[in-house]
Amino acid sequence: VIDVMVFAAHGIPMADLADRLSVNLTLLLTAMAFKWVLSDSLPPVPYLTTMEIYVIATFACLWLQGLAFWFLADMYNYRCENDGEEGATDYWTGESLPNNTAIPMDATCALLQQIDRSVLMVEVMALVLKNVWFLYRIAINRKAKVMKETHYQDLGSLAEFSMTKDIKFIGDGEMEGIP
Repeated sequence: VIDVMVFAAHGIPMADLADRLSVNLTLLLTAMAFKWVLSDSLPPVPYLTTMEIYVIATFACLWLQGLAFWFLADMYNYRCENDGEEGATDYWTGESLPNNTAIPMDATCALLQQIDRSVLMVEVMALVLKNVWFLYRIAINRKAKVMKETHYQDLGSLAEFSMTKDIKFIGDGEMEGIP
């Protein structure tokens, strides 16, 4: 759901960087909260689980989307801020340039719109690839295969790891005689 909601920010005009980034950052915080809940519900292991890698990939996609939004809004504000009219503003100095001046880093409003939609398509492809990878990992992570790869052995049946006696709580008053 978080990954799909990322696309909603492309419905906001490029010039509204604050609105676009608010959607982006809200989803990033949501993904972080999901990661936090996930880490509380999974046992601690010394490696990244498939789900953790998936969430980290979501972080990376949101970070890259935020950078793309910033770049596009910055370019849009210098080229198209006059009600969609092509403007000639120097990107580095912010000064208006004469019409016959060669503009470094020139980008038209139409090109910026195409770049924005291309970023959206890259995000869609990243979502599809990430989910295909996730489903593949889930399909191959069978218990027998994981046990073989990690040399996992269930020690629960050994006497050393089973509780034959009930555990008794020892209060503060009873602790004095115990070394």
